[in-house]
Amino acid sequence: MNSTCNPDVGYFDSPKFLSLVLHINTIISTPIYLFGFYCIIWKTPVIMKSAKLYLLNLHIWIVSFDYSISILAIPLLLAPHYAGYPLGVLSWFDVSVLFQTAMVFFFIANMVASIVVIFESRFYTVCEFSWKPYWKRWRKTGVIFYHVVQSCVILALVFFAFDQETVKRNLFAQLPCLPQYIYDANIFVLCDKETYRMLFLLIAIILASVMVVSFAILLVWNILVPVRSRIMSQNTFQLQKSFLIALGVQIVVLLCTIVIPVAYAEISIVFNYYNQSFTNFAVCLFRSIFFRQVSDKFGNFGRCKTDLD
Repeated sequence: MNSTCNPDVGYFDSPKFLSLVLHINTIISTPIYLFGFYCIIWKTPVIMKSAKLYLLNLHIWIVSFDYSISILAIPLLLAPHYAGYPLGVLSWFDVSVLFQTAMVFFFIANMVASIVVIFESRFYTVCEFSWKPYWKRWRKTGVIFYHVVQSCVILALVFFAFDQETVKRNLFAQLPCLPQYIYDANIFVLCDKETYRMLFLLIAIILASVMVVSFAILLVWNILVPVRSRIMSQNTFQLQKSFLIALGVQIVVLLCTIVIPVAYAEISIVFNYYNQSFTNFAVCLFRSIFFRQVSDKFGNFGRCKTDLD
């Protein structure tokens, strides 16, 4: 599509700005991620041994998701619409936009599933209940099944795509004057602003939230009851409490990194406000807070290990 208008575009609106910031972040974050693998694999304290594989699983999905948006795909989003196009390495090799979109959503789904699984592992390790033998028999299968279900629900949002040519024409009709490189880009429209297909995302979020909250409540209850009955020592209670608080804080901050850009996207949708520089800054802010959370986690891990030693 060709445009005869003259858009008011600055450097912060450009793909170059978004790519540069995300590439710099990737260079800085890679040593931290490697240090994270080192901490989990070789320096996990004995008291956290049962959580080692689950922490490693979560870290793998976090790194995969981060690299997918900061180097492999680099989505340039066109808020207030559920649309955008990739700028990353995979585009250099003509990898389809549909595949790149599915990849990012796949990593998001499994990262969220890994958070739920960590809470389940703590629930299984800490809590005592009469049907624990039956839970033990099916829990590994259940973990795999949940990863598959979460992935399928999220990917359904991507693969049930609309006719792209039609929705792209509607997209350009609703957006203001754009630079020619956006009209020439291989844009992928995920869905219209109002569509039942967003129920897939809502179902995945509700499912994960209910499971995390349920496991958290059971964990807290199972820790408090033995303490009140003086079955659990105060030291053991403090260890369990510290782990749960640290895990909870990390999860909350991790979720906030998703909420911030999503909140801006929703506000832009409600008011039908398009500002490419703001959208680029939202993506960069999301990536920066996300990386800060991971780096703080392993900084605290190192200090905790030193104290235990």
